[in-house]
Amino acid sequence: MPIINQWDDEAETIIYGEFSGKWTWDEFFETINKSSEMIGTKPYRCDVIANMRPGTMESAAPALYNAREAMRMFPENFGLLVVVINPLIGMLANVFKRFDAQLGSKVVSVSSVEQARELIAKERANASK
Repeated sequence: MPIINQWDDEAETIIYGEFSGKWTWDEFFETINKSSEMIGTKPYRCDVIANMRPGTMESAAPALYNAREAMRMFPENFGLLVVVINPLIGMLANVFKRFDAQLGSKVVSVSSVEQARELIAKERANASK
């Protein structure tokens, strides 16, 4: 499968997903299900980094609908989805934020995995103040 999905840190608070090669929407939803299950086993907030930069989706047509359905699948203790983007995904992420403002508020796009980790750390620090 062209999507890797694993814990990014030893404390198991961040899930790292990497989309490489050409991936399908079925593979996307398998990954969302797995991430939701992983997050659901924890009693604390968990964030997700989705590195979509190295991959391509089979079809962009249902992207907004599928993104909204995916966001609805995450459990209550889900924090942020930080998407490492290529230009097409970046455009879709911005449209999604306007398409569904409530769920879109949990989606942030950056251009590198390092920026994603930094953003999560900063947001968690601000939330604990």
